[in-house]
Amino acid sequence: MEAFRKFIRKNRLTFFIGNFIAAIFIVAIADLVFGSQPTIIQTVVYAFVIATAFSIFYKPDQKDK
Repeated sequence: MEAFRKFIRKNRLTFFIGNFIAAIFIVAIADLVFGSQPTIIQTVVYAFVIATAFSIFYKPDQKDK
């Protein structure tokens, strides 16, 4: 876990891009489950918001409890 924290501290942009890609899949699965049909732009915006929020609120310096 310590190696993961060091990697994230040094590579914040890579971490954000990974979050963004994962968020696109999360939004796509949610769209299938709930039956909504958002446009590509809406999906990208939702994914950007999710990835940004996770990148802001995840603090790699915190110790696991």
